[in-house]
Parts: sequence; structure tokens; C-alpha cells
Amino acid sequence: MMLMLVSYDPVNQAALGEVPITTAEKMSAVVKQAKNAQKAWAALSLIERQDKVTLAYENLAKVQEALDSC
Repeated sequence: MMLMLVSYDPVNQAALGEVPITTAEKMSAVVKQAKNAQKAWAALSLIERQDKVTLAYENLAKVQEALDSC
């Protein structure tokens, strides 16, 4: 059984969502993956990073209404 971390609304204590808790055994792999991602991100030019952030924003805007109803 996977343990879950639940996020609660501080106003009314309603559960907002949950994510799996990463085990200690998997944490080193997660950190390594994050370090590799940061190196790849740092290798991009400012314009390339700006383009990626803009694209992410545009894609998020497309699904914003669906996310609002969750």
C-alpha cells in the first residue's frame, strides 16, 4: 500500500488533493533526476527557457477551466 500526502484547505480543512509519498529508498534517484534536469535547464539559453515557460503557460491556460472545477 502506498502512503499518500493529503493537502488540506486551511480555511475549511477540506481535502484538496493527494500525492504519493516518496520513500527514502527512492529519494536518491529522485534527487539525481532533479539535478540532471537542472543541468539541462541551465544549458538552455535565456530565450529557449522563455519559450518553454511561455509554452507551459499557454498549455495550462487551455485546461484552466477544467482544473478549476476539480
